[in-house]
Amino acid sequence: MTTDTTETTATAAPTEADALKQQLVESLMGVIGAPDDLDTARRADDVLHTLDTRLAAEPAAA
Repeated sequence: MTTDTTETTATAAPTEADALKQQLVESLMGVIGAPDDLDTARRADDVLHTLDTRLAAEPAAA
């Protein structure tokens, strides 16, 4: 006798922090692609500070 089991995994909606992390990765890739572009660097810095502020507001993980 064989039993067919189907595993389902619930995927949580991305959090604001997850979206900021993805945005940071994209921003840093932009810096790598244009290391002398100050506007690109400033945008990446803004994302980094926003993410840092967001993560600092979250309760510490146990």
